[in-house]
Amino acid sequence: MLAAYRTARGLSLRELARETGISFSTLQRIEQGNSVELMTWLRLQYWLLSPANNDGGLALKNGFNQAQAGEGISTAEQIV
Repeated sequence: MLAAYRTARGLSLRELARETGISFSTLQRIEQGNSVELMTWLRLQYWLLSPANNDGGLALKNGFNQAQAGEGISTAEQIV
């Protein structure tokens, strides 16, 4: 989900790392479905929900809605 959100906005992983303050390698691991530490998740959530993102964080909210509905989203996708 993060990769789709990022690429829809024309951001590379390096640009996302710069905007979020999360390292390139950590973002890469998140996109590959690995778990994430709470503080990293909070930082990413803050970025996703910030007004600077055009959809106001709808991608994140929709991901949680799908996960809550049990639509087969993995743990990593629920987080990001």
